[in-house]
Amino acid sequence: MSSIGFKIEMDFIVRHDQEVDQWVAFSPVLDLYSQGDTKAEALQNVHEAVSLFLGTCYEQGTLNQVLQEQGFQRSGSDQADPYTIPLTAHEAPTEYAEAASPQL
Repeated sequence: MSSIGFKIEMDFIVRHDQEVDQWVAFSPVLDLYSQGDTKAEALQNVHEAVSLFLGTCYEQGTLNQVLQEQGFQRSGSDQADPYTIPLTAHEAPTEYAEAASPQL
């Protein structure tokens, strides 16, 4: 099995849920959530969830389709290769209060 590497930047929203005393991290662009006992752990967990999700989409050849369904738009390239990502950036909603932007 081979591995690939890619870099993507996206915002993550992190909030403390008082009711369950857990930190919850959210990727608005991909609609993925994770949690942790600390803010750093929640960010690490959502980062891993995003990486696994995108990696699985890539392996299945559905990455372009999934990103387009999440609001990304195809850039000038007309390539139909499901393993290529000719897409332009997608803006996350700005209604969330606290955000962090680690790089994947």
